[in-house]
Amino acid sequence: MKYIILLTTFLSCFYGCIRPCIEPRGIEGAGLTIKFFHTANDQYFYTENPNLSPFRLDSLKILDSRGKLLNTPTGIDQDHRNPLRKIYTVGIYPIFIPSDDEEAFNSEQSKWIYIYYNRTTSDTLKLVYKARKEKCANKYEYLKAYHREQLVGEIYNSYHENLEFTLNH
Repeated sequence: MKYIILLTTFLSCFYGCIRPCIEPRGIEGAGLTIKFFHTANDQYFYTENPNLSPFRLDSLKILDSRGKLLNTPTGIDQDHRNPLRKIYTVGIYPIFIPSDDEEAFNSEQSKWIYIYYNRTTSDTLKLVYKARKEKCANKYEYLKAYHREQLVGEIYNSYHENLEFTLNH
């Protein structure tokens, strides 16, 4: 009986060391979620009613530092100033690309995100981040977003959480 208990304990500990990870993908699946706001017009760029929007959502193009077109899924959120209005949020991913960002595990890295609202209007974000390798999923030690040299959002010790912020243009 003593040996059966010992064997069961050993096998359960061994299984805990080799079992596959069931956590999410980690930072490889994380991105940004942005609400675009036009300060001069005091309105969001992408509203549910396209007639009220200064830009068309289907004209939006977002590229990374290497010129790669990023995925930009949209979601609906409430306009906090007028709860009866809906606005579109724009997701941007992937931000962390393992083949491009391997150095982020050793030192702080920077990356530029180029936002083209249409052919004549654009913006730039600077992302500063450091990553850490974990057993099951890599994580950000920190991820910071800057717009015009101003910090607009930051997260710390995050596995797969999107960095959410409002971008004032």
